[in-house]
Amino acid sequence: IDAPEFGQPFGEQARQALGRKLGGGHVRVEGDARDQHGRLLGTLRIADR
Repeated sequence: IDAPEFGQPFGEQARQALGRKLGGGHVRVEGDARDQHGRLLGTLRIADR
């Protein structure tokens, strides 16, 4: 998910929008690759979807 970081403009709004999309469900991350900045790259799976 490419979204603003928490400290960037609209970061908090992005966090809230993602929370609404998840609906409080469990999330599984598949993959363990990292980008040049050390961020995890993978596929998110939301329970029951």
